[in-house]
Amino acid sequence: MFFWKKEKFVKYAERIRKFLDKGDYDSAIARYNKLEGFYNLLDGEKKLKYREEYESLLNQLLIYMKIQQLDVVIEGDNLDLIKDNLNYLEDMSKSVGKISVNYEKFVQMKYKKFYNEYGHKLVLVELNEILEKIYKLRDEQNYDLALVLFPDLMKKYKELKEYVPEKSRKLLEGIHLLREDLKERLLEFRAYADVAETNVKTLKRSLRKRKVEEAKELHKKVFPKEKI
Repeated sequence: MFFWKKEKFVKYAERIRKFLDKGDYDSAIARYNKLEGFYNLLDGEKKLKYREEYESLLNQLLIYMKIQQLDVVIEGDNLDLIKDNLNYLEDMSKSVGKISVNYEKFVQMKYKKFYNEYGHKLVLVELNEILEKIYKLRDEQNYDLALVLFPDLMKKYKELKEYVPEKSRKLLEGIHLLREDLKERLLEFRAYADVAETNVKTLKRSLRKRKVEEAKELHKKVFPKEKI
């Protein structure tokens, strides 16, 4: 009777591993409760013997459930939640124990995909933050300060290009247009500033000249026979 219990556990463990190896992950998940039941029926000595096998399969199933969760989470914008799930998946993958080659490739493929999507979202947020600063400075007519941020903007663009090369050309065109717009605004702003400064100087000279002429006229009235 005891031998039968052991065989049932081993049989189910092998069956679950085959499902994972073939990519039939839902069938593997569906058989976990029976696997756990057969494991719990083992006595203490046998549990110790098969504990590593049981925990290895448990971790592999938990990894798949985490992948299912990440399939949903990755579609959102909660970067902290995505990062936490990625860290959990990475930690679980390191402690999974014996794992089939096919399942390991599947896990690595999904992790890389999730990590790239997370990286894309993170860089996009950072790029948008720089753009918001540039637009704010432009609205404040601080065009020179806005242009100073372009090296940082281009750095983020290059990082983003690694994730979505097919969309990078349009974004680059937008960045170039924005930079040219700022340069034109800056030139116009400086031109107006130079004209305004010239007008102020001219006005001051005119006022000084006017004061001199008025003083001469006043002196003539007070001292009509004297020359200035």
